[in-house]
Amino acid sequence: MIEPQVPNDDYSTEISEFISGGHQGCPDSNTTEAHQTDWLSTDNERRWKKYIKNPTLKPLLTSYITDPVKYQFNSSGYRSDVEFSTLASDQTPVDVYIGDSHTQGTGHHFHNTYPAILSSHTGNVCMNLGQHGTGVQNSLITLLKVLNTHNIQNVFHFQPIYGRWGFKEDGQWKTLSIWSMHNVLQEGTLSQQYVIDNRIDLGAIALYHYKTVHAINSICAERNIPYYHTCGENLSKRFDININNTYNLSKRSRMANTPLPGLDMYDAKLSDMSWQAFILSAEFEKPFPESDVAARDLMHFPLSFMKLIAEDFADRRNNTPGGNIDFKIGL
Repeated sequence: MIEPQVPNDDYSTEISEFISGGHQGCPDSNTTEAHQTDWLSTDNERRWKKYIKNPTLKPLLTSYITDPVKYQFNSSGYRSDVEFSTLASDQTPVDVYIGDSHTQGTGHHFHNTYPAILSSHTGNVCMNLGQHGTGVQNSLITLLKVLNTHNIQNVFHFQPIYGRWGFKEDGQWKTLSIWSMHNVLQEGTLSQQYVIDNRIDLGAIALYHYKTVHAINSICAERNIPYYHTCGENLSKRFDININNTYNLSKRSRMANTPLPGLDMYDAKLSDMSWQAFILSAEFEKPFPESDVAARDLMHFPLSFMKLIAEDFADRRNNTPGGNIDFKIGL
């Protein structure tokens, strides 16, 4: 078999063509018009109706009854009421935020998202490129799409280490995740042993995250753009908290040695307790305080944690103006 050869040393055209296209499962990324939605991903009407009837959960959501979350998307498909094309043509100083639903702000008013909070400190316009359900490769791709067109002052990247693998099929970007792995195995596209060794193994997931983050760091460094990344480890150490989330990959790795139903049973358990895992205070070990604001879907971090992310990035920007990443491996 002859390996395909790129005819010259400038891969920009080929890369631009490859990274083009929206992301399946994020209909907001495939639109050509600005629009507003009432619900998004896990923050859906079905879950809301279920929670609001629960006497334990309703007090956490009372504020959303009179002031519901609205998701405003621009024509580029990102959560913003500002057109990115205008920011590019005017060369407005911007801060770019990449990541998944934690960055996009699922379950929160836009002003309660960490990008909005942090941008109020930097004074630059917020470009929120977060997309729910996507992995670290998608963060790289979304950054590449705006890297050479905008006046980027900083790139901020909060993304926990999740087992989400980006790939392109039929002109659309897709994500192979822990949740969608069942279909792949049932269809026989990949063997179960391959999935166990290369897609569920914690070392494979961490290495994928590590190499992508360092690729982003290198790309930003070439353009003298400060890049700040955290997967949450430094937040755990600095604020003495245990970041509790339903994507406990180490547990999933141990369960991966069981037949497929083992993962199904684990997911069912998560479905029942997910709100308990996320509706926690900033210390994540105390009852939920009245002064905090829960994400409406009760599956994403509360406002207190959004503030911690913004505070940590602001401090690191002041202390290390050239950029800073917290994810290193000692091999």
